Amino acid sequence: MARIVLGIATSHTPMLNTPAKDWPSFIDRDGVREFLDKEGDPATYEELLTRPDPRALPELTPERFLARHDEAQAAIERLKQSVRRAELDALIIVGDDQKELFHEDHLPSILVYYGDTIRNVPLSPNFKGPEWSRLATARYYEEKEPRDYPVEAPLALHLIGELIDREFDIASSNGLAARARRRPRPRLRAQTADGRPRPAGRAGVPQHLLPAEPADAAALLEARPGDPRGRRELSG
Repeated sequence: MARIVLGIATSHTPMLNTPAKDWPSFIDRDGVREFLDKEGDPATYEELLTRPDPRALPELTPERFLARHDEAQAAIERLKQSVRRAELDALIIVGDDQKELFHEDHLPSILVYYGDTIRNVPLSPNFKGPEWSRLATARYYEEKEPRDYPVEAPLALHLIGELIDREFDIASSNGLAARARRRPRPRLRAQTADGRPRPAGRAGVPQHLLPAEPADAAALLEARPGDPRGRRELSG
């Protein structure tokens, strides 16, 4: 029977990919976005500036930016080393798609990917935005050439079957549109001692999990792959 031996998580913010000196530049981007206040009502950036949390003010200095940045980078390195030391047989990645592959015209609540490989590509040369933003965004992508990462497809199919049996409305996919990419978090993925990605025997099962209730995550963890079912038919 399979065992869950490691669970890690990280916030999803481009600030993790941005040097502290560029953190003030986020104001330019945030200033034109739409927000909700703490009560869930629409609010502009300017409106929120009039009612800041007093605890935040001491943090808004170059010195604190640098200290927080250093703390975050050290934490990322700890996560990376934890994945490496665990010598995992399979890595299940759960994330919010955030309209990278799916949009309102096709927006599954939970999708499990079961292709044999999954591709990540370099950042498009047509990226629109300031240079600091381009450099930060590029760290989610491959540096030069597209790369296909191995996927433990039988485990993914087993999870699909288990969740269907538990009456979850599961979507599935075994390929991506030509324009799409799914980044397997290059800064955290497991590597061999010489820095190469783990071979197929250490494959991951990327899963696109849009916002879900805690019970959904619990059911996912309870679906133990002790006896994978192989490639069962998936019908609409």
